[in-house]
Order: sequence, then structure tokens, then C-alpha cells
Amino acid sequence: MPFVLVHPGAGGVAKRWPAEGFAAALEPVASVQRIEIVIHEGPADHEAAAGLAARLRAPSVRLGEPALTTLAGVLAGAAAYLGNDSGVSHLASAVGAPG
Repeated sequence: MPFVLVHPGAGGVAKRWPAEGFAAALEPVASVQRIEIVIHEGPADHEAAAGLAARLRAPSVRLGEPALTTLAGVLAGAAAYLGNDSGVSHLASAVGAPG
């Protein structure tokens, strides 16, 4: 099944888009396109990931603190990536994940 990887965290709270914004963007895609939502959670992202998961009506899975090579591989296979200005977003760009 195709999936969208979303990274709702960032190095600072001020750099995060609100969970409501992520949920509003992801819900139509998940329901209409039948795309799975994968929420990436880095070491400092528990609050952001949990906040997004709580606001999504569509089913989602959590990807908690994968090794960098694993994360790069997952991003490379994603149908799309959605995230804040973070290292994960730069990695997504480097592996060619559509944003």
C-alpha cells in the first residue's frame, strides 16, 4: 500500500506546524486515495507525534526512532513526505521523496 511519511516534529516548538494543520492536510489524502499515513517520531518528537496521532481520524502507524539508514530507505519508498523544517525534511529531499 502506498504511504505518506509525515514528520510533525522539529528542533524547536516554534518551527512546528500545528498538529491540526497536518491532520487537515492528511485526512483527505488518506480517505480518498487509500494511502497509509506513517508518522515518524524522532528522539525529541513524542509530543508532536502523539498530538498528530490523536487528531487523525484515518488510521496511522508510528515509526519510532529508526536508524538513519532505515529512515532514508523508508523515505525513498514514500509516495510523499510532509514535514517541518528539520533534518528529516532535508533527508527526504536528498533521497528524492516527493514533498
